[in-house]
Amino acid sequence: EAVERFAFYEKIKSVSLLVQTGEGTAYGNAMFCKGVILC
Repeated sequence: EAVERFAFYEKIKSVSLLVQTGEGTAYGNAMFCKGVILC
């Protein structure tokens, strides 16, 4: 899912964990979300 720059800033306000890598390729990053999935 592509996220615009300022929308990304809003999403990371509630981040619990940040993983930074040295990946240099385009789209070589990820955002992980934690939570509960109710079935």
